[in-house]
Amino acid sequence: MSPEEVARTYQFRDGFELVDYAEVGLPIFRLTIESITLAQRVLPTIHEFSMRSLGLSEGSSEDVARTLGLKGDVISAALANLVDEALVMRVPDGIG
Repeated sequence: MSPEEVARTYQFRDGFELVDYAEVGLPIFRLTIESITLAQRVLPTIHEFSMRSLGLSEGSSEDVARTLGLKGDVISAALANLVDEALVMRVPDGIG
């Protein structure tokens, strides 16, 4: 795709305004990493980052989805699981 096609495709995103675009080249480096897992995470990654976004005062699932760049139904399902596990609580609008 050309830069113009990409700009045209992504110019209408909720909460964002495209003001300019330019073609850029990003460097790519090869890196070998040896890692050791110190602690196994209980929560899936989407659940963890949903909770982190909620901790940053992102109030609604739409705000969390926009912050993480994910679809709303993915975040809604993750938050529903977190509510079922009693890790988060739904609060009516205007409270909190």
